[in-house]
Amino acid sequence: MVSKIVKHRCESSRGIKDQSSFTTTYEYGGRFSEPTIRNEFLNLITQ
Repeated sequence: MVSKIVKHRCESSRGIKDQSSFTTTYEYGGRFSEPTIRNEFLNLITQ
């Protein structure tokens, strides 16, 4: 599983001045593609 929190240049290039906005992207592969496995893992790491 990969998680990225990034700022997109498309906002700033259009003149948006909000410095607090960001985008989060998740990519699930392998066993994490199975919702049951993914949810179990996410529950364990957020306790």
